[in-house]
Amino acid sequence: MSMGRRILWSIAFLVLGGALLFAAGWVLKPGWRGYLYDGLLSGLRRWDALHLDLDPHLDHSRPSARKDPRPLSAQAAAMEKDLDEVFTVEGGRLFLISEPPVPVGDVCLWQGVFAAEAALRWHLRPSPGNLRRAARALEGLEILMTHGRPLSRAVYPASLETEPPGRWYHRDERWQWKEDASLDSASGWIFGAVLVRELVGPLRAPADAALLKFARGLKEAGYRLRNSDGSLTRYNTAGGAVLNSPVGVLVTMAALSAAARAEPSGPWREEHARFVAQGMDRWGAYTSGPVLWLNKSTNHNIAFLALAAALLTDEAPERKAVYAKGLVRLSRVTGRMGVSFWIYLSHWALFRAGMGDPRGDGDVAAFVVAREEHLRAARVAMLEWDYPYCKTMRETRNSLRRDIKTRSWPFFGVRAPLEPLPVWQRPPADFVWQRSAYALDDWEGYRRVPPQRFSPLDFLVAYRLGIALSAPLEQAPAARQRERR
Repeated sequence: MSMGRRILWSIAFLVLGGALLFAAGWVLKPGWRGYLYDGLLSGLRRWDALHLDLDPHLDHSRPSARKDPRPLSAQAAAMEKDLDEVFTVEGGRLFLISEPPVPVGDVCLWQGVFAAEAALRWHLRPSPGNLRRAARALEGLEILMTHGRPLSRAVYPASLETEPPGRWYHRDERWQWKEDASLDSASGWIFGAVLVRELVGPLRAPADAALLKFARGLKEAGYRLRNSDGSLTRYNTAGGAVLNSPVGVLVTMAALSAAARAEPSGPWREEHARFVAQGMDRWGAYTSGPVLWLNKSTNHNIAFLALAAALLTDEAPERKAVYAKGLVRLSRVTGRMGVSFWIYLSHWALFRAGMGDPRGDGDVAAFVVAREEHLRAARVAMLEWDYPYCKTMRETRNSLRRDIKTRSWPFFGVRAPLEPLPVWQRPPADFVWQRSAYALDDWEGYRRVPPQRFSPLDFLVAYRLGIALSAPLEQAPAARQRERR
């Protein structure tokens, strides 16, 4: 069968199969969503295979193109100081993605990653200061639940200078906030709260209380994200819609598992069981699919966050296996990108959840066996940071360069580098790991003086996970000698 026909058949199978199963579900009634989701998953797995067949990128095999010769520990120390002193407000409670004026965007997403980094920092280096930092980051997550149901997209002090906030913006004398929380917001929030609960023993009780409040808010909102007035946000499908976002479903599954642990007498286990009976766990584990012609993901980063949260909160071995397979599947789809954060997070979450045994489930075991190979691949991008240059906004026009080898996606004509660009060569980004490793251009016409900087949170959270895994983070001595020669 020709490649063009394979594309058409994959799309047809996904659409028609889902429609037929959806119709059958209404007749069969009990567990109808399970039939719908299983039908869609069959088509989506075909789409995965087709994507990998067409992918013009090579396996990530190039060595690091290093700019900053300092040990990563020294780089991390400098970035840590910058993160704490420049990129927080409210005494360290709220995170800033950039220097002011800050965008009033998905603050909630990044606040969750900020809380996760704080939890990892305390876990690796317990101290009163690091405990206080983690506690304040958790308080920041709680502040984000003061508006919206169960949370808002952003909350900042009223005095903070921001970019034009757009719709859904409110303020009073103390705070400014933006509602219209998204599934990105929710996935970041649950990831941060779960990691604080998982790693910071002294904060387990307040983390449980925050997770319980979040689960209550979700349930009361009908498992849809809502604004304070009860209206639905734009991206709201966390389990209560006819067809729900896989990431939204994972957020709800993780929240219900966490709530059941925090309040065993509550309705949470029954609610969780109801979602499982509908096949929501299997649907959620798919999380995110590739989009061929865009040469990037729909949003793999939040998928990794939500999968890790679901895996770490569920206590049932059969469900852990579902989420572990989801992590492995997503890691394979994104493997050529060489995204250090995703690689470290996948292996760390599997190990932390007790799924790191190479004698276990076939797919997961094969992934675990290749751990050292994966960790070496993750090191490439970690060695390519050149902070603060690589996080300083500037016009980037790599498409004009002739030294970058590219290849077109079949049928679509979109040209893409054969391998991920060095981190310092990519367009600066708020969170490097979320942006395409193959991006050529961005910030056209940017002329601000002095230019703004983005925070180094992305490097630090990946670095902490690498340390937790005992990953090889520094370049091997022989490689350094060759580089000097």
